[in-house]
Amino acid sequence: MTSGTYKHDTYVKFSISIYQSGVLVKSKTFDEVVFLGMAKSKPDFKVGGNNPWGTYNDIETVLCGPG
Repeated sequence: MTSGTYKHDTYVKFSISIYQSGVLVKSKTFDEVVFLGMAKSKPDFKVGGNNPWGTYNDIETVLCGPG
């Protein structure tokens, strides 16, 4: 981000985008994680490995209804 609240900070933005036939229909950002200060090199955010229960760590988007 080059302006606004996080100017010169490294951040990860979590969002979802919906495309229909290759055309963006809707996009929504639902969270941002900020690492204060400038990165000394190209920042990288990785999710992976195993958790204490022996299953893999991952990122998912879950769409569900009420209840």
